[in-house]
Amino acid sequence: MMKVKYNNMNVKELFIKNKNGDFIEGYLGDDEQAEILFLLREPNSGGEETDIFWFREVLENSHKFAGSAKRAGTKYKNVFGRLAQCLLHTNEDYAELLKRCAYINLYPFSGDNNSSTHYRDTLKQLKNTCNQQVERAKTISKKSEPEDIINNRLGILKSIGCKNIITTCDIFDALIKTLELNRAEKQGFQYIKNFNKAKYGDINIYDFYHPCYSINVNNIKI
Repeated sequence: MMKVKYNNMNVKELFIKNKNGDFIEGYLGDDEQAEILFLLREPNSGGEETDIFWFREVLENSHKFAGSAKRAGTKYKNVFGRLAQCLLHTNEDYAELLKRCAYINLYPFSGDNNSSTHYRDTLKQLKNTCNQQVERAKTISKKSEPEDIINNRLGILKSIGCKNIITTCDIFDALIKTLELNRAEKQGFQYIKNFNKAKYGDINIYDFYHPCYSINVNNIKI
């Protein structure tokens, strides 16, 4: 899919960076090959501001992680890798497939095991935003208002060029409302139950379990 600019802004300008100028979200590999965007809730950073691209780090340098962080990284890799296999119709290795993906959070700066106040405020803003009212996306910081954060996140969704977006929990329903979409009932992923999907132009938006949910990835289908 051709990469586009959202209101004349390149998508990389919308990704969050740390104080050293390094991305803490975005492409997991070559941006020109990205076909899937994973949109999650918030970093699990114990409430502290995150300064690393955790998922990319755990993929590329798993030996640096231990305990719960390493276990979570393994779950993310396996679930996201299997979802990518299903969407791209291939049995290619998870690690190689994830290089064709990107990863962001709805609230990108910090988070907890359970949903934080910052995340809940951002989700509420998403639910209360009409697509026609979305203003020009711009760079954001932890001091940004929820409205600016949502404009930034929607700017990424619309300009990143990924033809598939996979999200989870309550974000899918909020996106349906904001983007004024009709859900395709039970036409998405299959695992114990059938999940919904939606269409935004030529972009497919899928709902699925959070990657830390205990599942047998071999039973995921589409």
